[in-house]
Amino acid sequence: MGGFGPQGCSDMARRTKHRLIIATVVLGVAALVDVGPTMQTTGAVTPATTRGPASHSARPHSIVVGIDGYRTVPTGCRIAGRSTRVRPDTTCTPGATNPNVNQGNIQSTICARGWTGTIRPSSSWTGSLKVDQMAAWEITGNRSNIEEDHLVSLELGGAPKDSRNLWPEKGGIPNPKDRLENHLKDLVCSNQLSLADAQVAIATNWVQAYKQQFGSPPPVPTPPTTTTQPPPPTTTPGNGATALCRDGTYSYSKTHSGTCSGHGGVAVWYR
Repeated sequence: MGGFGPQGCSDMARRTKHRLIIATVVLGVAALVDVGPTMQTTGAVTPATTRGPASHSARPHSIVVGIDGYRTVPTGCRIAGRSTRVRPDTTCTPGATNPNVNQGNIQSTICARGWTGTIRPSSSWTGSLKVDQMAAWEITGNRSNIEEDHLVSLELGGAPKDSRNLWPEKGGIPNPKDRLENHLKDLVCSNQLSLADAQVAIATNWVQAYKQQFGSPPPVPTPPTTTTQPPPPTTTPGNGATALCRDGTYSYSKTHSGTCSGHGGVAVWYR
């Protein structure tokens, strides 16, 4: 009964106060934990950092989540490589992913026949962006020979209308990168490669990814061979010649037999 004396009342008050402080702290932490995951940032793009394939020794590549209609065109961008092995400036085109595609829904999106046609941007939109990017990146030449390419292709869950996933690609249409895109999609849809790893591989360095998948770098077109053509045939003999040989020289043979035998044969008879 002595616990209800003055001293007992004092001890009870201290214990009650201590319990209230602990309860307040616990509730505060619980509130923070509960609020944290539901917090959202508006007006900003949240980067989605993914792990690259084991074959890539470089640090993981950061791919942003695409924004539909984003068409900012930075200046000072440069194309790396040459011929069919060109790559975009990663500071201008780092790649961007489609927020509506993830590992869990690939069978109903990228692996579904004809699905990419439902999200592909219009040629007028990409064509206008190509004109602006070519000017900003100081790329000249016939626009018909340059493809406005999705770095992370639509069939690998790339953002359809985000300029950070599009670039003016030299090398003709189609180009070797298309083969890599189809191959990686087949691996993803057959569960041999994760969607995130495929996206990182093609965004980081598609030329390196091509070599890793096929054992050799993208082929470079062989320039056409040039041959010496004889001058166009004429009906006027040259300096009394009897024939024009195929190598462009004249023959003054008195008979047809053996004429131009050492010069590729007769191109034109004069008499």
